[in-house]
Amino acid sequence: MASQVKPGCQDKCGDICIPYPFGIGENCSREGFGIDCKTTDHGRYVPYISGGNIEIRNISLINKLSTFKLRTDGPYTLSNTQNKFTMLGCDTHASIQRTHCNGFGCCQTSIPKGIKKIEIEIDSYNNHSTVYDFNPCRYAFLTFHTDWKWFSFNGLPDLSREFYEKHKGRANLVLDWAIGNRTCEEAKRAVPDSDYACVSEKSDRYDSTNGPSYRCNCNSGYQGNPYLKGGCKGIIHSLNFMKSVIFKIIGYCD
Repeated sequence: MASQVKPGCQDKCGDICIPYPFGIGENCSREGFGIDCKTTDHGRYVPYISGGNIEIRNISLINKLSTFKLRTDGPYTLSNTQNKFTMLGCDTHASIQRTHCNGFGCCQTSIPKGIKKIEIEIDSYNNHSTVYDFNPCRYAFLTFHTDWKWFSFNGLPDLSREFYEKHKGRANLVLDWAIGNRTCEEAKRAVPDSDYACVSEKSDRYDSTNGPSYRCNCNSGYQGNPYLKGGCKGIIHSLNFMKSVIFKIIGYCD
């Protein structure tokens, strides 16, 4: 299989593969897709979105999985199809921009398209005067909605401090990403077109569903990396990147 990185560039950080247009180091990534490979206190290498504290858990291929405050001019948006806004707690109301979430103990709702910045607020209908001792905590967070290995509501234990301690104050979520701020046709017609991303001879492009931008695929019957010259080879599937990251849980306990 063809290389997934530019020549001379690091292809992994710890156990995580870093395919182009992502990259570690100077001239190894497309603008906005830089990755920092940091060392933990235990000597483990962990990738982060460059310039931030968002840990990357996975960059998957073939349509499996591809924030604090995200840069408005950056390539990332919160995936409205893969993430759910989640609230835990009794007598609790939690809101996120342009949507809300309330229910009994646990509830989830979808988020709008195209979000780069989130503001979460937790409130109470009755100043938490109608809850019992088993529910001293309230939580609100975004999470990958089918990641049941990480989160499934377990009743009373998840209404206590135990939930926060178990997950160390973090939740898994998915970021969508795409190239530029133009549709693929606009990008193709642009002069100069040196910034056009789908450079493999056997690749094509398609418009992103989460904003005015585009992505690249290897043509049917080819596999590899459409963002590299000569990157699409062989016979199998097209390529699609998404990104799995970690997001902080917002919550407090009485």
